Amino acid sequence: MTAPRYEIKFLLDDVSSNHALNWICRCTQAVRSYPNRHVNSLYFDDAALRAAADNLVGMSDRQKTRLRWYHNGSGNDVLSPQLEIKHRIGRLGYKSQHPLPMFSDYLLELKMKDLLPRATKLIQGTNFGSRLRPHFLIPCAHVSYLREYYADPLGLRITLDRDIRCYDVQPYARISKTAPQICPYSVLEIKFPTELKDHAIKLIRRSSLSPQRHSKYLASLAAFGKLVYE
Repeated sequence: MTAPRYEIKFLLDDVSSNHALNWICRCTQAVRSYPNRHVNSLYFDDAALRAAADNLVGMSDRQKTRLRWYHNGSGNDVLSPQLEIKHRIGRLGYKSQHPLPMFSDYLLELKMKDLLPRATKLIQGTNFGSRLRPHFLIPCAHVSYLREYYADPLGLRITLDRDIRCYDVQPYARISKTAPQICPYSVLEIKFPTELKDHAIKLIRRSSLSPQRHSKYLASLAAFGKLVYE
C-alpha cells in the first residue's frame, strides 16, 4: 500500500505543455527520474458504473479498480502487470497493489471478460483479494499513454502524460484490438506527500497553470458515449 499523497492535475494543449516544461526546468529542481514508458490502465466497474458516478459527483471516499501494465513502445511487450485499487479519501489518494508477473506471458492473448476472473484466482487468500468484489466488476475502459517522469530532491513528483488513447472495451475482444479515440490534450500531474504541501503550493504559484479535476477513466467512458463528462 502506498502512502497517502496529494495529486494535482492540469490539462494542457501544445502551448501550455511547452509552458509546463519551461516551468519544470526553470522554477523547480525536478529532473528526469525514470525513462519514458507507455502506461496502460484497464478499468473495472460494476454494471451501473458506480465508481464512475462516485467520481462525477465528487464523493470524498471512493475507489476504483484497474489492471495496470507498461510497455516500451512496441505495444506487444507486457511489463510489470499489477492489479490496483486506487483509493480517494478527501483530497488524498493512495493505492493498494498486487503484482501479477505471470500475466506478462499471456495478458494480450486473453479476452476482456476473462481478465479479472484469471487475476482473482491468482490473488485468492491474500489481503488484497479480500478487498475485491470481483463478481460485481466488469472491464469498462482501457487507456494508454506515454508518461514522462520528473522528481525533485525533496520527493515531489511530476508526471506528464502525452498521446493519450482511449479504447472501447468489448467482452469477447482482446486488449487494444479496437480503434482508439485520441485525446486532444496532455495531462500534467504533481504528486506529493502531506508534509510537502507548502513546498508544492509555492512551486505551483510560480507557474501559469490552473489545476483542474480530471479522470482518464471518465474521459474514456465519455469518448464512447457511456456517460457525459467535460
